[in-house]
Amino acid sequence: MRPILSLTLLVLLNACTDEPDLIQFSVSIKNNTDTMFEIRCFSQGELHDQKSLSQGETKNICTYTSESFIGLAGCQKDSVVVEFNNSKGYIDIRLGNNLNAYRFLGNRSIFIQGNGFQNVSNDYVFSINQEDFENAFELP
Repeated sequence: MRPILSLTLLVLLNACTDEPDLIQFSVSIKNNTDTMFEIRCFSQGELHDQKSLSQGETKNICTYTSESFIGLAGCQKDSVVVEFNNSKGYIDIRLGNNLNAYRFLGNRSIFIQGNGFQNVSNDYVFSINQEDFENAFELP
């Protein structure tokens, strides 16, 4: 009876002490258009990050640690504006994206893993291409 109790206790203690495997992820934006654009990241209405990207340029927007990649949602940002030099662009919102009239084509989102991201050694790159430029919205 004693060996069974010891074995049970050992299994329970090991099960309770497992820590999650945390990985560092980076979120970057790549400009695959023929023109320059600006990206502005907001959290609760406050501007947190603003960067200009020239043709072919890639810039890091944030880095975070998590068990899995969760897009820009892991970066404490809730909306992003991508504005081309012709005042057209996109507004991507973390929550309620289905109601957003200014989102990327094909339901691509900077906040959602997968659609639109390419993984390069845990640096997840969201590419904005020439088709995005040509189909951009007049921003409010």
